[in-house]
Amino acid sequence: MLIRWQGLLRCAIGVAVAPTLTACGAIAFGIANAPAHHGDFDRFADIAYGANPRQRLDLYVPQGRADPPVVVFWYGGSWERGRKEAYRFAGAALAEAGYLAVIPDYRLYPEVRFPGFVEDGALALKWVQDNAARYGGNSRQLFVMGHSAGAHLAALLALDERHLRRAGGDPRAILGLIGLSGPYALVPDTRRLNDIFAAPATARDWQPVQHASPRSPPALLLHGGSDSTVSPSHASVLATSLRAQGVAAELKLYPQRGHAVTVAALSWVAKSRAPVLDDVRRFIEGQTAAPPVSAPGSGAQRPVG
Repeated sequence: MLIRWQGLLRCAIGVAVAPTLTACGAIAFGIANAPAHHGDFDRFADIAYGANPRQRLDLYVPQGRADPPVVVFWYGGSWERGRKEAYRFAGAALAEAGYLAVIPDYRLYPEVRFPGFVEDGALALKWVQDNAARYGGNSRQLFVMGHSAGAHLAALLALDERHLRRAGGDPRAILGLIGLSGPYALVPDTRRLNDIFAAPATARDWQPVQHASPRSPPALLLHGGSDSTVSPSHASVLATSLRAQGVAAELKLYPQRGHAVTVAALSWVAKSRAPVLDDVRRFIEGQTAAPPVSAPGSGAQRPVG
């Protein structure tokens, strides 16, 4: 039965490239998220970081760890679909690993085109910088993470400082980028993508790889070696570009693994498919080995179920 659920979960995560959430996907997301309703963490849901209904986020706060690092995770969905509730398993996994996890929603196509969803990402990140301490998190130990389109969004926020600065945030607070199966050298090759990524923006604007610089944070890039949706070459070229700037960039390809596995492996039903959480934990702990500096808090908040 475990193998069957693993297959269903990979189908579910396939909504990142499929037009609609299938019955398979709905069932599998439910299975993956069932344990995430309980655990050694508190959940705070539907917190507004902007005025738009899509500008909401959920927090997963670990119990028993003071001043935890903060990981902001953006899901994929081809910039057209997705909702934070479906990725409850990711928030729970990160929180139980000892991190304050944040999963934002963001506006999608056709409501917005590039850079609208990146602007939402910057607003969410600014909110986290301003408010993580209220929930016990260390906003000076901040990591951005994402899968597929979400990895593209996270990479732009980490590497192109303009987005976060425009939102009033501080790019220097980002200690690391964790990218799962991201299109970092995106070349729009369909009518839909050419509509999402259109003039007056250019490839210089929407390709994270073009913003590698000596100021870029260290990166962990995880990718399926058999990914037929986003070629592993995207991770390879970004790692090479960062290293050329003197920035530490770890690239790990999981042999015979596809596009969905890098995020599905955060769930209990598919964690044996790839050591994603172990690799993420090792990277974060390596970047936070120095004694953390706490941001001032302003009182405890009451979690939701």
